[in-house]
Amino acid sequence: MLHPHASGRRRFGFPTALIIGIASILTMTTSNVLTCFGAGGSSAQTVTVVSVGASFPLHTESGKRSLIDAAGNPFLIQGDAAWSLIGELKQAEVIRYLDDRKSRGFNTLLVNLLEHKFSTRAPRNANGDGPFLIVGDFTTPNEGYFAHVDWVLQRAADRGFLVLLVPAYLGYDGGNEGWYQEMTANGADKLRQYGRYLGQRYQRYTNRVVPQ
Repeated sequence: MLHPHASGRRRFGFPTALIIGIASILTMTTSNVLTCFGAGGSSAQTVTVVSVGASFPLHTESGKRSLIDAAGNPFLIQGDAAWSLIGELKQAEVIRYLDDRKSRGFNTLLVNLLEHKFSTRAPRNANGDGPFLIVGDFTTPNEGYFAHVDWVLQRAADRGFLVLLVPAYLGYDGGNEGWYQEMTANGADKLRQYGRYLGQRYQRYTNRVVPQ
């Protein structure tokens, strides 16, 4: 399972999310049969709707209550909380999941960059790679782990998803669900280095929004 969080607490407690809007323009065509009923009988008509997906990057505009894409159109998030996508699934499973969600009309995924508890091998991914060479030390990123992250993000890019990527979930009330205790032990300087590392590594994904 991607998000086995019965308590629902995963909604709370994470810091500023790193949002990577991955560039792509999608065109989706759907056909719908509209049937009208009345005193004179019924009539059916097939209507084909062509919707052009968002043009990234997204941005905000003063006075508007929605995200705006690069073409000036409102962006309606149709999202799935695939929290453990990176930590839980192998490559073939990632492809199957992404293709399924795309076929269902989703355009946004909410994903944890690091898992602490809610995946089978946490904090290791399905390949057995942990995020850090020294456990819990945010200044020692493991290339094998982040290469897998790169791969997942690129597969999402290929399918036109906006990815809301949470750098490190704090957890509920400072407990073992998230990275609160490790982040406190690392301190501001090490966490700043971690943030720089992510920014530099993923700057090639030009469509990034970091909410304050």
